[in-house]
Amino acid sequence: MMDETSGQNAEPSFEKELANLENAVNLLERGDLGLEAAIREYERGFQSIKRCQEILERAQKKVEVLAGRDGTTSSWSAFTAPIDAAPAQHAPADGPPE
Repeated sequence: MMDETSGQNAEPSFEKELANLENAVNLLERGDLGLEAAIREYERGFQSIKRCQEILERAQKKVEVLAGRDGTTSSWSAFTAPIDAAPAQHAPADGPPE
């Protein structure tokens, strides 16, 4: 698929594939397609489902990497460490700074 902005091949977005699937379902549910057209729409819908699943699997892997759940060290570990491990910051006893 061509990226409209750069002219390069780009992966279809999840939203685009979901819209394609919804369109195929709507056409099939209307019930006015001939057999060959209905089979083509079913195939398009099925391909959109597969691409949506692939996109979701890639997104899940990215989240696992960012969360450090894939067995590697995460650059996010500083953000996910317990807050109580950090030294406590206390305000001066005589009030806030001026």
